[in-house]
Amino acid sequence: MDHIRSLGKEASQKEQDLLDSLHVIYEAMQRGIEFLPVDIYESDVYKFIPTDETHIRLPLDSVKGLGRAAAEKIVAARADGEFISGDDLINRSGVSKAVVQSLRELGALGDMPETSQMTLF
Repeated sequence: MDHIRSLGKEASQKEQDLLDSLHVIYEAMQRGIEFLPVDIYESDVYKFIPTDETHIRLPLDSVKGLGRAAAEKIVAARADGEFISGDDLINRSGVSKAVVQSLRELGALGDMPETSQMTLF
């Protein structure tokens, strides 16, 4: 936050928007509010969702590399039921393998297998 503030008017619009978000997050944490990780079934496209008095769920578009359009596709696809694998998520939502990998690294996919194929041996 200090670095972006030190840039003053030289800060890009993206950096200024980030500073606003960081300020809100800092204030929430100072009040004892915890942020829950992104979840493909629980997270909204862009809204932070309060789950109770001390927890807020991060939105899908907070994932680096996952824009609003991809987040909207995931939300639309999840309306048809749970995903059985990462491949199913890609096929039904149209997001890229890189997006699925980012979600997997963040734990947003839970124990969802990568592929729908079964191993025989």
